Amino acid sequence: FWLKSGAALAPGEPGGDGTEVFSNDPFIPPGKFAAGPNFSTAPLEKDLEITGPIALYLSAAIDRPDATWVVTIKDQSPDGSARVVTKGWLRASHRKLDAARSKPYHPHTESEPVPVNQVIEYAIEIRETSMLFGKGHRLLLEVRGQDTQTEDPIWYHLCSPVETRHTVHYGAKHPSYLLLPVIPG
Repeated sequence: FWLKSGAALAPGEPGGDGTEVFSNDPFIPPGKFAAGPNFSTAPLEKDLEITGPIALYLSAAIDRPDATWVVTIKDQSPDGSARVVTKGWLRASHRKLDAARSKPYHPHTESEPVPVNQVIEYAIEIRETSMLFGKGHRLLLEVRGQDTQTEDPIWYHLCSPVETRHTVHYGAKHPSYLLLPVIPG
């Protein structure tokens, strides 16, 4: 499922080039939600089952040598309410992959500074799940530079202690996509 303009998340081709820009807030006050773009499918025409590991391949740039990526998948009901299905996170300086393993797998054996303002592909592992998104629901992907205890008191991670501008890229030039284990139904 490609991240596309208009906050869309859809199969098919990557679509036209675009960006979404946001910054984390190291001093975010209690009760405030973290900034970042949301991408969602259109209302589903039939049930969609997802079972197994998930990964977000995110083309993005940051204006510091390190940052935090936090991504959340939610099931959004037709009434607009949403609940967390699963989540993934990655420290940008720990983006190195172990090619001999899958899912993607990050060994976290070294920290490598990120080239500032350069578009990099981040392979972000999202915790596996088994979920049936019902007809009329939407699969919602949130991309953040942090999370907060307001949003999720259980899977909370400290963000970078420095405000960082995150630029998410999508489209043919710098594609970003969500790799989903869709079970045919």
